Amino acid sequence: PGMGDAVGGVAGPQSEAAPPRPQLDYDDEARKLWARLNFDPASFGRGPTAYNPLDALWRHPESGAIFYVGNQPAASNLGLLERYQVTHVVNCTSNMPMYHESSGKITYFRFDIFNHYYEVGGDEDAV
Repeated sequence: PGMGDAVGGVAGPQSEAAPPRPQLDYDDEARKLWARLNFDPASFGRGPTAYNPLDALWRHPESGAIFYVGNQPAASNLGLLERYQVTHVVNCTSNMPMYHESSGKITYFRFDIFNHYYEVGGDEDAV
């Protein structure tokens, strides 16, 4: 090579490049997840923020009953619970009140998740 010419190369055995991984279609994956959970995502929308006091986790495929997870403001709001047709609440705390137990409109069960975990002594036995 003459002056100013570049010489390049790679020493060692030739290796083949890994084949490209297929791109995930996240929209399609979300549609599959909604279908497995028995939900039509168009049937409920978000408010002005991504925060929700109640979020649906599962819909029974035959009865249409919905399993929600919620927070303390949701638990204390009887109007909200009635609007979502909540009839049973599992309170997973040791100290949050069973807000509407005396109304007879909501059936309560307390499952103190912290004490359960503490009593069984670890993740493997907690299930």
